[in-house]
Amino acid sequence: MQMHFDWRDLFKAPRLAISTGKRLILQTLGLLIGYVGYLILTYLAYLLSGQPVAETWNYFGLFPFYDFGYGHWLSAVIWILGLLFFFSFWLLFSTAVAKVTFEELRGDQFYSTREALRFLKERISAVLFSPLTLFTLIVILVIVGAVLGLIGRIPAVGELFFGLFYGVPIFVSALFTVFVAFVFFVSLVLTPAVVGSLKSDTFTTVVEYFQTVWNQPGRFFGYTALTVILAKLGMFVFGYFIMRTFQLINWACGFTMGSKLDDLFQAAMSYLPLPNVLDFFTTLYPGSSIGYHFAMAPGGTGLGITEGIAAFLIGITLIIIFFLMVGYGLATFTCGQTIAFLITYKHREGENLLERKSEEEEAKISEVEGKIEEKLEPQTKS
Repeated sequence: MQMHFDWRDLFKAPRLAISTGKRLILQTLGLLIGYVGYLILTYLAYLLSGQPVAETWNYFGLFPFYDFGYGHWLSAVIWILGLLFFFSFWLLFSTAVAKVTFEELRGDQFYSTREALRFLKERISAVLFSPLTLFTLIVILVIVGAVLGLIGRIPAVGELFFGLFYGVPIFVSALFTVFVAFVFFVSLVLTPAVVGSLKSDTFTTVVEYFQTVWNQPGRFFGYTALTVILAKLGMFVFGYFIMRTFQLINWACGFTMGSKLDDLFQAAMSYLPLPNVLDFFTTLYPGSSIGYHFAMAPGGTGLGITEGIAAFLIGITLIIIFFLMVGYGLATFTCGQTIAFLITYKHREGENLLERKSEEEEAKISEVEGKIEEKLEPQTKS
């Protein structure tokens, strides 16, 4: 695929995100796995807090969030683990999306999801431990600051020590910590692109964070902003087609099902996130009056057993479709970030990563060269 290596390439992202369906499936799959893990751990957190599962279900349904004022520290830790589980799988499968994008930009249109998952399995440590390395460094620096604070509590000597070393190293270390914290948040969106493009290990990935932010800040943040806009627009348009699809189903099937369909669909809609959450995805931008709603006629009460089961099954399907819509937006963002990284790397290092031979290609070339040398050796001796 031809690249201009400037902002124009970013407009390929919405099309790449949905073409062949591989990236969309991978991104949605990662969201669903992360969501299920988060759901289970959040319910477990409430259960350990003494709240029955039925009561939690009545409050939150399939999209619970934790109230820190309700439980104890163990429940809060379990809920945080649920969040980490969700974000970990989002990060991992975003890397698989980035890898598919990179290979297709190189010209390999047949790079499969299975190959992407195999690649992901080999790079799990780089994907997860690279941001974790920065977070650990931040924690260590904060602990050092706390120790310096304890020294400062020593009568007479402590305040003199603190005043003497406030500039160097205390202020300098604190400034470095702030910068590392900034890079840490950048790493959450940059990791998939770096690992997917470079097949890098943890150390190389961390180095790429700092080099990208330090050497190409304008391009990186400008391209990231444009990618966010494209992802939001893409998700908005994709959601619009989903809404029209729902309307078509309800219109066509409503001829024969009548009000029963309204009752089933309204009950199924109750399994989705809160309306204000949905509005974020179904409006052009936050606070905009340009948008659409998944509105239905009132209904959904007094359902029988079989109708309740049917509504639940439809609700699960709606949740999958919801994550499909969100997955398209995130896949667009990941594709855009991958393209942005290729551009910034080209301007920074002067190398087109799309032309770099992979390890498999180099191995094949070495194998062919070895066979040629073996054939030429007898002729040379004679």
